[in-house]
Amino acid sequence: MDDIAKDFQVSPPALARSARGAWNAYRTECGPTAQVSDLITNLLHLADVDGHALSGAASLRRAATDYEAEIPNHGLTCVHCGSAAITPTARQWATCRDCGQGMETGAAMKCDDWCEECLSTATTL
Repeated sequence: MDDIAKDFQVSPPALARSARGAWNAYRTECGPTAQVSDLITNLLHLADVDGHALSGAASLRRAATDYEAEIPNHGLTCVHCGSAAITPTARQWATCRDCGQGMETGAAMKCDDWCEECLSTATTL
């Protein structure tokens, strides 16, 4: 599936709602201490065991790329030069296109949640 948020023009909160059933079923099976990362890891193993078109490793890379493209990035500001020309990359790292410096995405974020500006620019279901 290509970048689902762009294909269907839905916001990440709407995409999260679409995963709620899988998460609820997983927590019922594994208990209240289950983490989302546990479910993700088990789904990657499932891709390998069941022989899905994308292996677990390929699915992880694809999911990380899709996730980074779908999260809000307004309000990111370079901690080195103040530029808003930030490109989030994998593993919670961002690179400034103006000065070339890297930083943790969290350090560059002014908006760490779906504020009204984020929601106003996203199309929801």
